Amino acid sequence: MIKEAINEYLIIDGKSIRVEDISKLTSPQPPLMYEVIRFLGGIPLFYEMHIERWHKSAKLLGIEISVSNEEIKQSLKNLLLANNIKDGNIKLLQSNIDGEDHWYIYEMPHRYPTDLEISRGVNVDIYDYERSNPNAKVYHSDFRKNVAEILHRHSLYEVLLMSKTGTLPEGSKSNVFYIYDDKIITSPSSAVLEGVTRQKVLEAAKKLDIPVIERSLKIEELNKIQGCFLSGTSIGVLPVARIERHELLSSENKIIDMLKLEYNKMVLNDLKNSELSW
Repeated sequence: MIKEAINEYLIIDGKSIRVEDISKLTSPQPPLMYEVIRFLGGIPLFYEMHIERWHKSAKLLGIEISVSNEEIKQSLKNLLLANNIKDGNIKLLQSNIDGEDHWYIYEMPHRYPTDLEISRGVNVDIYDYERSNPNAKVYHSDFRKNVAEILHRHSLYEVLLMSKTGTLPEGSKSNVFYIYDDKIITSPSSAVLEGVTRQKVLEAAKKLDIPVIERSLKIEELNKIQGCFLSGTSIGVLPVARIERHELLSSENKIIDMLKLEYNKMVLNDLKNSELSW
């Protein structure tokens, strides 16, 4: 997994290693617990919430974290300074190799939405898959490979995962919200990988007095929804223009516009008040 690392250096167990030397290292072994933090202008966005989720994943998986919060903070600083990173996505990863825990911090490839995708919305499809432990952020290589092939083959931005009961609780790497009868429908937190951005969207909805119903949308209800949007670390609040054959006017939906605006305010406020800047 660390072969995806980009730039000149990565951090392994607190030490700086050249990315070009990755091929000489033993690959991390499952379970691979990870967290992705976005940096804007050298500032980690919603940093404390990401660290909280990192600890939550460890607890759910029964994994003892081998790195302290202070070590994470210092290593992030070292990585950004060594690679001269201001904007990008940084991955924090822990794995076990031959009975020993190891942790990694590195810059990973990212794909932020284009201005056109943000304004018009993106196309998504449906993929028959259900996470065994939806609340823990764990890397599954076969799943990621299959999804990547589907996205490339059909020129899609994302796929929505369909459960065994025919519901559409989340995306492969995003959370999903549906606008139904001027209300927000989203799956219960217990049924999805609860992203930091998702939590912020729910916070925004509460502030704006937009009703939220936590339930899983059934696939046969797609022709009844007024709009849909995805949320995630790299994408923020991103309207969906099409789900399979279902065309949507999400980019024109007032509720989605209000949430997008409020979320962007939260981002600016977090960056302004952050005590971390490298």
